[in-house]
Amino acid sequence: MSTSAIHTVLTATEAVRAWSEVLKSPCRATFFHTRAWAEILEATFSSWKASPLALRFPDGNHAVVPLMRRRLLGVGPYYYESMLPGVYGGPLFLRDGTTEQWEAVWSALACLRNVVLLGNPYRAWTIAPRLETRAVYTHVLDLSRGFAAVSRGFSKGHRADISAARRDGVTLREASCEADVDRYYELYQESLARWGSGAGGFYPKKLFLAMLHRPEFGSAIKLWTAY
Repeated sequence: MSTSAIHTVLTATEAVRAWSEVLKSPCRATFFHTRAWAEILEATFSSWKASPLALRFPDGNHAVVPLMRRRLLGVGPYYYESMLPGVYGGPLFLRDGTTEQWEAVWSALACLRNVVLLGNPYRAWTIAPRLETRAVYTHVLDLSRGFAAVSRGFSKGHRADISAARRDGVTLREASCEADVDRYYELYQESLARWGSGAGGFYPKKLFLAMLHRPEFGSAIKLWTAY
C-alpha cells in the first residue's frame, strides 16, 4: 500500500471491496463496470484478469477504476483496459469527485503506463490535459417516455419493418437455455459474414455461454430472440 497527503491506493483485496461498495452508490455505473462483467470476461478470455484500481480519500470518498489486464505478448509488461471489449468503463466515485481527486486518479493510472479507458456517457469526466484522447459516440434512447413517443422518431423504413414483422407473426422471448444461445450464435455468425471487413469486432460463443450461466442471467443480463 502506498500513501500520499491526499489519498491511499488500496491493496488488491481492499480494491475489490471498494468496487462493490461504490457500485451500490448512485455512481452512474453501467453493467460493464460491474464485477459480474469482469468475471464473465475472465471466464471467456484466459489471458485477461480483473485488476481494479481503487483510491481512498481523507473525506471518506472512494474512487474505483474497473480494469482488466493482460501481459503484452504474453511475457511483457501489463496492458490495462476499462472496459473490454470496447464497452463503457472508466473511473467511478462513491460521491462526485473533486478536481483534486480526479487528478489523483489520473496520476495513479499514469503509474500503470499502458492503459486504455473507454468513456461512460452517463457521467461527466474531469480530463487531465496530458491525456491522449479520441472522440467516440454512442446512441441512447430515453425509454422512460414510452414506446409511442420513442417510435415517433423512427424512420419510415423502420416503421415499415415493424409492420411487416407483425403481419408475419414475429414474436419475442428471452433466451433461457444453451439451445437458444446456439441458435443465436449461428445467426450472429451469419451477420459477421454479411458485415465482412466492416465488422467492428467478434464475440466468441464462450462469452454468450458465460453470460447464460451467470446468476444475473434473466435479470441484469438478458438475451432476446425473435421467432
